[in-house]
Amino acid sequence: MDDNTYATLLGIAIPVCLLLSGSVVLFIRAKTVCSFLQLFGASCLMLVVLIHVAETAALFPWMGWGLPNSVGHYWISGVPCLAWCCSR
Repeated sequence: MDDNTYATLLGIAIPVCLLLSGSVVLFIRAKTVCSFLQLFGASCLMLVVLIHVAETAALFPWMGWGLPNSVGHYWISGVPCLAWCCSR
């Protein structure tokens, strides 16, 4: 991959890290169901970023990144849906 891909991933990872750290602080201060769901959704978004880093760096090639009906395809498709459902 080119340097532009890594810069894009970094640009996406920084706001997600801020969101995750803010969710952790909120959950520590007020342990409610809403703050837990926000923390869980932010954790799923962080997992999405880590999955895309693994895909870009060609880590875990046995997962078949980008191929239909592969483990990597279902991770890339399923985790964002879970994050969206929990952050509503």
